[in-house]
Amino acid sequence: MIFYLFGVSFFIIFIYFLLLPYLKKLKFGQVVREVGPRNHLKKNGTPTMGGALIFISFIIVFLSLLVFIKLNYGIKFDYLFIMTLFIPLIGYFIIGFVDDLLIIVKRKNNGLKANLKFAMELLVALMFYLSLIILDFDTKIRIFSFELDLLFFYGLLIILMFTSTTNATNLTDGIDGLLTSTTLPILVGYIILGLTYQNYLVVILSISLFISLLLFLFFNFPKAKLFMGDTGSLFIGAFIAIIPILLKEELSLLIFGFVYLFETLSVILQVSYFKLSKGKRLFKMTPFHHHLELIGLSDFLINLIFFLCSSLFTFLGLVYTGVLF
Repeated sequence: MIFYLFGVSFFIIFIYFLLLPYLKKLKFGQVVREVGPRNHLKKNGTPTMGGALIFISFIIVFLSLLVFIKLNYGIKFDYLFIMTLFIPLIGYFIIGFVDDLLIIVKRKNNGLKANLKFAMELLVALMFYLSLIILDFDTKIRIFSFELDLLFFYGLLIILMFTSTTNATNLTDGIDGLLTSTTLPILVGYIILGLTYQNYLVVILSISLFISLLLFLFFNFPKAKLFMGDTGSLFIGAFIAIIPILLKEELSLLIFGFVYLFETLSVILQVSYFKLSKGKRLFKMTPFHHHLELIGLSDFLINLIFFLCSSLFTFLGLVYTGVLF
């Protein structure tokens, strides 16, 4: 079954990459920010919105796995709940898609206005929370061995989880293969958690995205032929936020997603230090991966560092949840 899913996804992505020369002719490419590292300017015109490819592949693999497990193992799923889960996944995908499309149309790296984009992200997260309330979803969170019922404050937690994670994954998507390299270890951790908790929906979801990202990386590394854009980074961020909610391990997101969090913190620290020191910089450039670029590290080495760090914090996340030790 796994070989079949790899085959289907491989075919989808292979066909798309065959179309890349035509997309370049149509100028269906990314406009690189001028404020970034100067060596990024050579990537101007690289086709973008590859996140749509990841999303399509993910849907096909997910539905195939869902049918396969139901027919062969008789496991029943709550399809209404599954549809609810896709509210943030599709919602953030659409936000990213519109943002990327506007960048292509306007030929400037400024798609949706920041306030509008953030408002849309808040709305999608709120819609998801209200849907969970209608389904009588548990609003308790676990803090080590203690449980705390947040009641309506649980909605604030969900909004914070989605908006912070999607923006953090967006920041991390700044070097060829970086977001994918950082996300793959986390998905392995989620698969292990899903199997341990016998939450097969989490297992299916995580395997589906893992296969899609792995094949996207296979075609797209070491040098990006296609950017995933906000279409992909926001979708991935929503996915990473939704799994701890399904597992009722909401606070574990801080550990599993620490690399994303650090990327965001590096920006906050840079801005704060710049203001307090009246013009001095803590890093050469933020997010932190740009600092590593500017001190001379290659894209491959930066990807490796982020992969290893993500693997370490995935391990620590499994320790925190009690799966290990």
